[in-house]
Amino acid sequence: MTYPKKLTQTSRLRTLLTILLSLGLFTALGLYLQQDWPQVKTFIQQIGPAGWAISIPLYAILGATIIPSEPITVLNSALFGPFTAALAATIGNTIAAYIEYFMGTKVSDLASFEHKKESLPWGLGKLPIHSPLLLIFGRFIPGFGSKMVSLMAGMYKVNPLRYLWTTLLTTAFGSLVFAFGGMGLIHLF
Repeated sequence: MTYPKKLTQTSRLRTLLTILLSLGLFTALGLYLQQDWPQVKTFIQQIGPAGWAISIPLYAILGATIIPSEPITVLNSALFGPFTAALAATIGNTIAAYIEYFMGTKVSDLASFEHKKESLPWGLGKLPIHSPLLLIFGRFIPGFGSKMVSLMAGMYKVNPLRYLWTTLLTTAFGSLVFAFGGMGLIHLF
């Protein structure tokens, strides 16, 4: 059995600092956007059709935090139609999923995960994270299912192409549900 190369103390510190600063920045930006949501909504409405394109980075920022991005999908659905809203949500949430995947790869490197995964409790080391079924249906677990699947896929170093198509499939489905559901709610009220 070969073990992963040993990280130097400086390398570990730099990786940990990068992860913590990135999480802090995304969380602060997400909280700011949440507090000033009426201003963000007005801004997107004022710039017209280009507003949905500007909302894509908002999905990526909010997707990397615990703040939900579904209100943006509902707003885009009301302003630009459900298909355009679903497209923006799919692109933005896929970018956010890749940010989480990348963070998982860094956590794996930092913790020498390959070496330690055999000793995880409850058989988590034997979890078939490379399976497309787990990558797809694990995202439907309420709460943090999609974030955990993304982080674990990065930690287990799942093939990026397999991760991409499974992420696109589930993200597109969820985006369509929220876009059409949001459009229906808006027409209802």
